[in-house]
Amino acid sequence: AGTSSSISSYTTEAMPEPVAPPAAPPAPVMVEMPSSSRGLNMKCANWRDQKERKSKKDQLKLQANCMQQDCEQSLEPIGCRFTDADHHCYTNPGQLFCGEHIGHPDCHDLGAEASFPNESGPGTWTPVQSVATYGSSAGEPNYGCWCFKHCQHYSGSTQVKFRCNTDFG
Repeated sequence: AGTSSSISSYTTEAMPEPVAPPAAPPAPVMVEMPSSSRGLNMKCANWRDQKERKSKKDQLKLQANCMQQDCEQSLEPIGCRFTDADHHCYTNPGQLFCGEHIGHPDCHDLGAEASFPNESGPGTWTPVQSVATYGSSAGEPNYGCWCFKHCQHYSGSTQVKFRCNTDFG
């Protein structure tokens, strides 16, 4: 009995070398926000620094004064596009830093619409809402604030007064 062998012939084509996917762009270098850019309006800094040791009444008073300063800043050329995590406006150095570092985690961006003049409509600065109480008042119901643009609040020895300006057009 004979054996037969069969030889198959085939051709091979060179397989193309795999192409590597394009490299991902490098992650942006996240610079630390300098302490000089973390500035808040004075009354907001007072709230931030004193809230833990103040009564609820005093926390609300500090926050109301803070919101008055932030409301006023939102109507000024520097505006209030960028805030801290508590929704308090950064002062000029912080606004400039955040404008140069869009997306920085310390810069909460209210959007390009929040630039001056910021009277109404999209991007209008609004005061804080649903703020927790701290210290001995922790756990009490949250509170919020209102902004009456072009008005000022001040306390006399016996009464609370408001000053409003209708000449803002």
